[in-house]
Amino acid sequence: MSVGGKKVMSSFGWVALANYSNRFFRFITTLILAKLLSPEDFGMVAVASMVIELLYLMKDLGVSQALIYRQEDSELSVNTGLILVTGINTILFLAAAALSPLIARFYDDPDLMPVVLVLSSNLIWIGLKAAPEAKLRKNMEFRRLVVPNVVPVLIASAVSIFMALAGYGVWSLVIRALIVNVLGTLLIFRYARHRPSLKFSRSVARGLLSYGKFIVGTSVFLVLFYNLDKLFISRWGGVVALGYYTLAMRIASLPVSELSHVVCKVMFPVMSKLGNEPEKLRSTFLNTVKYSSLVAIPMSLGIAVFVPPVVELIYGDKWAPIIIPLQLLAFYALFRSLSSIIHETFKATGVPHLMQRYVIVRLVLLLGAVAPVMYFKGLNSMCAAMVLLNFLVTAMELFTISRRIELPVSSILVTFLKPAVVATVLVLGVHKVVAAAGLLDSLPFVVTAIIFIGVSYASIVLPTDKVLKAELRRLFAGGR
Repeated sequence: MSVGGKKVMSSFGWVALANYSNRFFRFITTLILAKLLSPEDFGMVAVASMVIELLYLMKDLGVSQALIYRQEDSELSVNTGLILVTGINTILFLAAAALSPLIARFYDDPDLMPVVLVLSSNLIWIGLKAAPEAKLRKNMEFRRLVVPNVVPVLIASAVSIFMALAGYGVWSLVIRALIVNVLGTLLIFRYARHRPSLKFSRSVARGLLSYGKFIVGTSVFLVLFYNLDKLFISRWGGVVALGYYTLAMRIASLPVSELSHVVCKVMFPVMSKLGNEPEKLRSTFLNTVKYSSLVAIPMSLGIAVFVPPVVELIYGDKWAPIIIPLQLLAFYALFRSLSSIIHETFKATGVPHLMQRYVIVRLVLLLGAVAPVMYFKGLNSMCAAMVLLNFLVTAMELFTISRRIELPVSSILVTFLKPAVVATVLVLGVHKVVAAAGLLDSLPFVVTAIIFIGVSYASIVLPTDKVLKAELRRLFAGGR
């Protein structure tokens, strides 16, 4: 089945609108809440989220991904998936409720119990919206996902800031997450135009679970990978150190990871339809990597170089310990962005077990190398070790996918050369000029320098890439 270029570009437009609006509100809200709340508040939510995410790994058994990959499209499939996921998540919520007293006792903090209980209730809402959202993504009706994704975040952001100003502390963060999921679920049913029923097919369920088992396996190891670092920090560095790390990771990875989310949400259903057209699949993969790197590389460099002085100017000594982790994790986010594209290609070509294999490799390296570094050397060294770990595994994934789709590695690496050179010269050059002029302690000048870099980068990249200009014109035409 071929996919029309206009529909693909239109999908990018709608997904970009929803995701970047969503993340913009989240990002600004996080910065405001960091000013109003304490590192302990962020650390407490990070501990609760870390524990709950161990249950999140089973939240849909890969059913939503299987619905997208599945060639047959029917209401029976969606209803079967809905019943499966909702039932599983209800059981997981009850398990979290039962574990909440033990979690509070483990960390010797009774205030954790209600936080875990309320945050774990999000499992039910996530389960309810998984199938209808997958239906929209499969049919590339991303326009209908804009309101369910953006409006809840906007409302939750306003409520959380009001609660923080009113002195509700950690509950400002907890209620924000709850509002996003409850309101998002109610809206997704309205915009998906799906009427749930009790129709259930065992054969459909077996097919969904057969594909989804590798997604679940990958999710298990991914959740462990993304939470063991937090466990190491919370036990050996304390809750305050975890608060620093959590905010640094959020700032460093949000812009770049959001780009990869936009790309992957569109490209997984697209590449799934190109499984029998290898030439188009190779071209699609290469262009996806190319356009992602054009944005991700300057973002990561810019965050590493310019965000630290912004943190110092806005927050002062209160959040100063996040600066070095922030700089290191910016490059960690860059490798994660590329890895996520490779993982989507593994799934789209019917080999999700390869994705699972490399997540296991990451987990083994995390336990064998990163944990000792945190124990003996501390937070900054642990972040450096994580960057090196992800670089090595991403390189391995790159060689594997090149063989899988029969695309030379050199063809992929060339796509990184131009944005890397241009971004490095611009970011480091402008930073050196601003620093030499003694203007790094002036927020308006730092913001102006960042804007100048963005405009200069676009003016250099766009005129020399006729294909990119044509694709951007189609993107904005499709968005309209």
